[in-house]
Amino acid sequence: LGKPSQICQCACSSKRLAASSIDGSVLLWDLLGDLNQKPVPLPWAFPPGERRFAFETEEDEELYTPVTPVAFNRDGSFLASARDNFINVWFLERGCYPSLSLQSHLVTAISWLENGKHLLVGHYDGSFALVEVHVVGDSLTLEMHDLRNCEKLKVAVTCIAASPKKRIIAVGYEDGTLFAFELQAGGGSDSGETQTDYRLSSIISARHGGHDPVVSISWDASGSALLSSSSGSSRRLKVFQVLAEESELSDFTVINDKLRSAVAGKWCPIPGVRGCPYMLLATGERDGSVKVWRLPQPESEKAASTDLLIYNLVRHTSAVSQLCFSSDGLVLCSGSNDGTVCAWSIHDGTLMTTT
Repeated sequence: LGKPSQICQCACSSKRLAASSIDGSVLLWDLLGDLNQKPVPLPWAFPPGERRFAFETEEDEELYTPVTPVAFNRDGSFLASARDNFINVWFLERGCYPSLSLQSHLVTAISWLENGKHLLVGHYDGSFALVEVHVVGDSLTLEMHDLRNCEKLKVAVTCIAASPKKRIIAVGYEDGTLFAFELQAGGGSDSGETQTDYRLSSIISARHGGHDPVVSISWDASGSALLSSSSGSSRRLKVFQVLAEESELSDFTVINDKLRSAVAGKWCPIPGVRGCPYMLLATGERDGSVKVWRLPQPESEKAASTDLLIYNLVRHTSAVSQLCFSSDGLVLCSGSNDGTVCAWSIHDGTLMTTT
């Protein structure tokens, strides 16, 4: 992507790789074509930085660090990214012209729901919105719903992840806390409007450890284990086991012991097949290496000795900051502070392409 430390986030579908940089640009690669091709820069509805959010004070503006989150929906047909207080959604199957949604506050995190048509949006002031995507011919229209019942107002949302099995939303915050919300849909407002009334209800809370911001969260394929990572001097990964009966998150000790040196992580979205009680976890290390682990599922009674390091992937020359799997679990993408993005084959661990 260019100069070191430029990568903000990366995302991967079964067909494409996308990466955003700190200057607001988003680049797109075709994984099914010539992997040595130059990436396609995606157009914004208007250039990043052209429309700025109005801060209340100069101090508030100085404290804010712009981010450019990027995410594919489940089937890879939509790609969303955000900058300042607006969101762009590209309908990739019909070209790359973006649709625009203006937000009430600065956008700091986005995540698609499993249905692939709803985009959950987290804001700098701790509020949330749900963007509903409608296909009209060859174009998109975006309908925004403000979400209510959010208990962490005035604390910036740093990351969001939707559970693959339930309408449970995990949220990481700037103060180091984790919340899990249940997304609920009502029949409308008190004014008699017929549109759906969406809201979030808190069901679980925990602290990652320390007060450093939570920078990424990821659900395993079963929706029963939640991986989180923090930034700052205490940068570390931690895995929580979701105990639905007790409505709490507990440390998943068997896995946490494997993550002491890791600074980034991501679950593979594909569960074990034919009753195989395993799941795949990718971790990024400070030395730039990427490791892929086979680990027991939370409900499995397999012993810790069945854990296995499948791949130790070496290419980056600086710490790994971003990891993402394709929706089919066959490709792993890694982004590093050295400014490079790599795409790895999970089939044999080979490097498919690098920028």
